[in-house]
Amino acid sequence: MKALVTLAALIVTVGLGLAEEILQNKELTISGQLDIQDFKDANGHPISVWVIRLPQPVDIAAAVDDPVNPNPIKNLEVAQLACFEPKHLAVFAKYRGRSIRVSGTFFAANTQHHFTRALFCLSQATRNNLK
Repeated sequence: MKALVTLAALIVTVGLGLAEEILQNKELTISGQLDIQDFKDANGHPISVWVIRLPQPVDIAAAVDDPVNPNPIKNLEVAQLACFEPKHLAVFAKYRGRSIRVSGTFFAANTQHHFTRALFCLSQATRNNLK
């Protein structure tokens, strides 16, 4: 199953039904499991980043007029969280390993500091009260 996109509210509830296209740089809300994942940076040093594991893979349309990432992102299962503020870290610490709802925008990885194929630029994080 793909994500159900409610365009009027710009909300995506992952794993609940038919999918419309998810657009990069378009505000939406997703639910998934919050976790920390370990990677190696460009110099081979270990680094840990916050990620959201989606309950079902999603497809994200290519960004319009993006010469760096002209292709869509297919079957995304994990997205690195980005753009968060220190206030979000309290929510992250409290709900690591649990379901969380986050609002923001997807964008394609484009630097050596991006460890998943797409990142989610966070504007809001709350405990998912659906589960």
